[in-house]
Amino acid sequence: VLSAHQAVETWQGKIASIVQGKPVAQEAGGRPWMIVDVRDVAEAEIRLAESPTVQSGSRFLLASMDKIAPEAIGSSVNHLYPQYRCATTVTGSGKGGTLVRSHPIWLRAHLRNDRIRSAVGMQFRSFDDTLRATVDSLVSVGGVQPRTVK
Repeated sequence: VLSAHQAVETWQGKIASIVQGKPVAQEAGGRPWMIVDVRDVAEAEIRLAESPTVQSGSRFLLASMDKIAPEAIGSSVNHLYPQYRCATTVTGSGKGGTLVRSHPIWLRAHLRNDRIRSAVGMQFRSFDDTLRATVDSLVSVGGVQPRTVK
């Protein structure tokens, strides 16, 4: 988060809501979040641009291979920050606001980043590192007030 408006207007705003103890809406079809740290994207772009072996026009998937359900974000933040009490549920995306079962395509979707790792020696940050940096920036830059233990 580089600007306060990003704590509201982007998907990081969903994490901000979770940190504030407010459940967010389930993604359509129960879709999980597939994550990559923006710092890893920047590093990969530099490595690819500077690589003497990667052919121009080559395409790579930049993903950390982490796949997480939005309702698990709150539990992960609570683990990283024991003083926080984040939302650990979601509201439904189905008809009438009901929770929907994850569409089978999301259960079968698996990301692979072995090609980019092999091409330029890329190592992706852990989910916890990315989540911690996101929450820290939401609080320090975005002005988010986390719900805390009373």
